[in-house]
Amino acid sequence: MSEDSRELDAEAAAEPIPEVESVPAQAAPTVATGRGAVATAFDADLHLMLLASALTRIMQGYLGAKQIHFALVGDDPALTARLYHFLDYGLRPVGIYCGGSDMMFEARGLADLPSEGIDLVVLSDRDPIREEQLLAELRTRANTDSVGWRVVRLGRLLDAHRETMDVLRPEAFSTCLSPTKLAALTCAAGLSAADGVSIEAGVFLGGSTIYVAKLQRLLGIERPQYGFDTFEGIPAPTVKDGDTPFVEGLFSQGTIETVRHNYAAHGIDDIELVKGLVQETFPGAIPADRSVGFALIDLDQYAGTRAALDVVVPKLHRHGIIAVDDADGAGVDAAIKETLARHPELIRCNVSTGFDLLLRRDEPGVLSEVRTDGDPRRVSAPRFKDPQSAEPSPSGSTATDVLEAVFRDAAATLRAFTCDPHAIPAVARFVDAAFATLDSGGHLMACGNGGSMSDAMHFAEEWTGRFRRDRRALPAIAFSDPAQMTCIANDFGFEEVFARQVEAHGRPGDLLVLISTSGNSPNLIRASEEARLRGVTTVALLGRGGGKLLDRVDIPILVPLATTADRIQEVHIQILHAAIEAVERRMFPELYAG
Repeated sequence: MSEDSRELDAEAAAEPIPEVESVPAQAAPTVATGRGAVATAFDADLHLMLLASALTRIMQGYLGAKQIHFALVGDDPALTARLYHFLDYGLRPVGIYCGGSDMMFEARGLADLPSEGIDLVVLSDRDPIREEQLLAELRTRANTDSVGWRVVRLGRLLDAHRETMDVLRPEAFSTCLSPTKLAALTCAAGLSAADGVSIEAGVFLGGSTIYVAKLQRLLGIERPQYGFDTFEGIPAPTVKDGDTPFVEGLFSQGTIETVRHNYAAHGIDDIELVKGLVQETFPGAIPADRSVGFALIDLDQYAGTRAALDVVVPKLHRHGIIAVDDADGAGVDAAIKETLARHPELIRCNVSTGFDLLLRRDEPGVLSEVRTDGDPRRVSAPRFKDPQSAEPSPSGSTATDVLEAVFRDAAATLRAFTCDPHAIPAVARFVDAAFATLDSGGHLMACGNGGSMSDAMHFAEEWTGRFRRDRRALPAIAFSDPAQMTCIANDFGFEEVFARQVEAHGRPGDLLVLISTSGNSPNLIRASEEARLRGVTTVALLGRGGGKLLDRVDIPILVPLATTADRIQEVHIQILHAAIEAVERRMFPELYAG
């Protein structure tokens, strides 16, 4: 496998949810002994309370309520033991479901969770498989009942927030955001639409984009990131800025070279930096068919903030969130108020001093990890560590321990795919398209890079050779001939190695299968474009959110949750085998008779 991989401690949902033995709240948090143990425990509590406070402020602003009533779903002793603490922030617990009881509440089953009277469901379970199962049940409930609550996985956000803080390198990280604002940023970036792009206007030294990049990776969100800045310092303030400390030339030390150095120091190479005024560069930088899932606007003055909002708001995803820093400055405040006057569909929520969020009002899917509109690209990944910060396996782990964990992870990934309501229908469309192509005398073509090329070759030989039983050969080809590929790469560039072969072999009615764990390989994108020009139907087997190919093919098939190439490719080969069998059963029913 040559495609980039990321580690995911992923387990998913399908089996009945096991019962949880009740754990007395006062016995739940066990503090390890040793130097710094108490300080470490209080540090964890501080991060949790910062997130709880930020989440409450967001919900209060959005719902217009002083008290946010919430139910805890799942078995998380740390949260159960701290239910009483949440009252300090305006979060009022109303019950525990599918978890351990405490002094305030007796645990009940998920069927007892009321549909109304609760603003928020806080989902958190120490078993990631069980958490995914609970999330699936809550999603089913939201799609069948009229529910008045939103779902937030607070434990998952806490893990990602703390892990992100742990992997930041002080020598290459600088941000003016306070811990309170970073907690608000975690909630906003983690709960906004995952299928748009993520942008920052006003990059300066790149600290906020680094933070969001690491956070997104830990949450399994595959949003492309863009950073906009003139890298020349801020301009002279306008009259609307009033008496402001943000004067002309401030922040001029933030050069694009410095930002790129800071990105590289954190192992980040996929943020697209755009130099220039955001109102001039944004329209050409963001693909026309992509919405904005999350935006951070940190431009300090009226003119820049107003210009950024003018171009970002029209492209804001219905579940997207815009965060604006320094919102208490006269100029930035004026820009926000003028934007709200022009866009009454937006609501403004103050989360911290000078840090506001803009969201679409009256959208049930906003601020929730359960969507009720069938959005297939909402990434829903359990907790995991950033591969750069992941600790090695304990030295005492045996080969059996490792193997059991690997096979459990593989089974969970496949189970998550089969539980995805969009997965099997997409494979069925693939089967219909392949049958139609072969039945009309057309050809099947396949391509991929690295391990995905091996899958493409495997796919082709099953048609020209034999899958399970003897039958006539069927026309299929994998673009894998080294002489042709090196010739095309040498003469036309590597991006053309598949497109030229589509040009040579593709005819209207044929079918091209593109296999990619990332969906961002330039040569596969070019092949999809060439196929479209020639009337060739395209199918893409994808992972990691689908990448750029997701919206460029006729039939995208996405493996959810997993972000490592091996787990994604294991599901890809299952999809290919299942599709071949389904087509064979339709074309040669006698092979499967009896």
